[in-house]
Amino acid sequence: MRIPLALRRLWKVCPKQRIRYALDTIQCSRGDDGKATIVVTDGKLLIVADLLEGVPPADARPGFSANVPASLWRLAFKLTKSDGTGIIIGETDPCSIGIGNENIAALPVKNQKKFPDWRNIIAMTKDKPVAETQGEGLLLAPSVLATLTEVLTDIGVSSVRLKVLAGKDSPIAFSAKGGDGFRIFGCVMPLSGD
Repeated sequence: MRIPLALRRLWKVCPKQRIRYALDTIQCSRGDDGKATIVVTDGKLLIVADLLEGVPPADARPGFSANVPASLWRLAFKLTKSDGTGIIIGETDPCSIGIGNENIAALPVKNQKKFPDWRNIIAMTKDKPVAETQGEGLLLAPSVLATLTEVLTDIGVSSVRLKVLAGKDSPIAFSAKGGDGFRIFGCVMPLSGD
């Protein structure tokens, strides 16, 4: 699976320490429908990048999935040239991480720590009504917003559509189109207000 250079800084969303789930990894997968998806979350911020057909080539087989540690993701992209080619994640077990024809690391795919079920979180944001007014507004962590802004800017997003959802402690959903042929969406979880 080819990962475009524009997604190189997704590692910034990952927490430094692994907690319950494999939050210190970036999930790369290709669904049975052929859609290639890259997902990263720290439990407060969830970013999903759907790679649009053919840009970049989603050459992994349907059903492929690998969780790439953030440290390895960062290293692989540091070693790439700035020609826009990005990195390649192989489909073997152990999964290989490569740049061009060079393998730089191997990563076991079986028995990886569980990645959060992000599809359920996104599904919850699609059916909720939009909030009309929020009284005092939402309480958000500035560091989460700063990370979101930095990553989306690096991807080449020029504008983001926000949807504030109704209900106490509901997330803020966002969507945008990346400059290199992918769709970005996700949500930001508010801090619980006391």
